[in-house]
Amino acid sequence: MDEVKFITIDVTLKLCQHFQKIRLASTSSNRDRSKGPTFALHPYLSTEESEIEFLRKLAELTVVLLAPRTYAQSIPVRHLLREVIVSSILYPTINLLCDPDYINQKLLDYLLYHQEVMEMNKKTYTYAATYEGFVKMIHECTNVEQLKHVRYNIMTEIMQATTINNLKKSKGIDVEKEFISQGTAKGDLLQARNLKRYINQLTFAKSLCEKRLKTLGGPDYLTQYSQSSSSSTFQNEHKLPENKVLSHRTIMDNDFARTFFMKFLAREDTQFLLEFYAAVDEMKECDKKKMHQLASEVSKVYIPYVSSAVKLDRSILKGMESFMIGNKGPESFVEAQEEVYRFLEERYYPSFVVSNVYNKMITEADRVGVEFNKCFRVEDDGYNIDGSDSMASSGTGCTIPLSDHSSFAKAKLEQLDEIGRAHV
Repeated sequence: MDEVKFITIDVTLKLCQHFQKIRLASTSSNRDRSKGPTFALHPYLSTEESEIEFLRKLAELTVVLLAPRTYAQSIPVRHLLREVIVSSILYPTINLLCDPDYINQKLLDYLLYHQEVMEMNKKTYTYAATYEGFVKMIHECTNVEQLKHVRYNIMTEIMQATTINNLKKSKGIDVEKEFISQGTAKGDLLQARNLKRYINQLTFAKSLCEKRLKTLGGPDYLTQYSQSSSSSTFQNEHKLPENKVLSHRTIMDNDFARTFFMKFLAREDTQFLLEFYAAVDEMKECDKKKMHQLASEVSKVYIPYVSSAVKLDRSILKGMESFMIGNKGPESFVEAQEEVYRFLEERYYPSFVVSNVYNKMITEADRVGVEFNKCFRVEDDGYNIDGSDSMASSGTGCTIPLSDHSSFAKAKLEQLDEIGRAHV
């Protein structure tokens, strides 16, 4: 049985039909009620007495099957248990569950609870103005569900901070150095932190949160998971992807990864940078006879936006103009592409690898069997990161085509082909 189809289509359709009948019955006049919709009702629900009698039979059968044999063989005991079960359990419970007011109250409680959960999920470390205040808040919190959400956010933050920490070490950047953030994105903010101190603070807060949960009778994470496997257990528990970080070069060279990078850049309205990068790739591979025309189109469409974002050197812009009039080779386009590559790596790559889009990419890659040829792995030995880079198992590469990243360049090439055929 398709559970999703059953819940979203079959059950929903039956409920809609039932509510439509109720609406028609409630709006129809007394004269029209005889012609109105009919509701199929089981015979034992026709009167209160028949319903209680049916429940008595049900309860007596339950006593015979489940109670000790001495109880079942004694008629007075069996009848006494039957009446207790019917009058104190079955009948009141059925009436309560069928009460519209009770159903509405439960639905309201459910919606209010999830509203509170969503508000808690939106919080990261705005729980308190300072780290000391955050620790104090954990000490004083008495809500198990809230503490579980706090722990979830701490674990997520540890994984993201560890990722950025590995990236900084791979570039030879001092992980204890603090500086002013270049932007407000998550990757920018993490890069500007003293990550060694920050991860230690997060680890302490996580341990404190788990101790508090155990004290309040919540999940015993301290004994349930060993420290060395807590991160992997957390990932499995919350269905998070494996904590591997693809290098920027792998993302730029892999069609599948570049598709998701494009989606991330679209959030920032900077997807034109990756489109320009892909268009130059197409230009380098096209027929030399069409290269000048394609370069002119690429320059007209992308360069005004790219130069304002990346601040291309004037010599590169002049070199592009010289190529288009035939006085120079296409080296300036390649230089502009390299500048865009470096800008994407420095400005957007760190934020991408700690984003939800990246997590979706890794999850989808595992689902369809895409293997990336190079990546970093986040080390979790008690959250003491050694910054070592490791190679993923080499695969055959991605077999999924790039989805319209260089559609502009491809369209122009097709247009030039058609013009060439027309002249022939």
